[in-house]
Amino acid sequence: MGFNRKLYVIVNCENKAEEIEAQKTLDKVSAILGINAQNLIAAAPIIEKKQVEFRKLFNVIATGNKVEMVKAAPGIIAGLLR
Repeated sequence: MGFNRKLYVIVNCENKAEEIEAQKTLDKVSAILGINAQNLIAAAPIIEKKQVEFRKLFNVIATGNKVEMVKAAPGIIAGLLR
């Protein structure tokens, strides 16, 4: 088994409360996705190449508007696969 290391993501926060919530959310996302270094490194080329699509998908999810998600997500995901 490899070494466990914590890596950090820079997130702009308006205040301490937002910082705390953002950290909690990142901890949850990390646990849910089970990201390891090999997967992250392997995904890097497509993430870099498809930055616009990833940003659109994240923004649609972040709005929480289910109708928008259903309408927009298939097109965005198709763009990721091109």
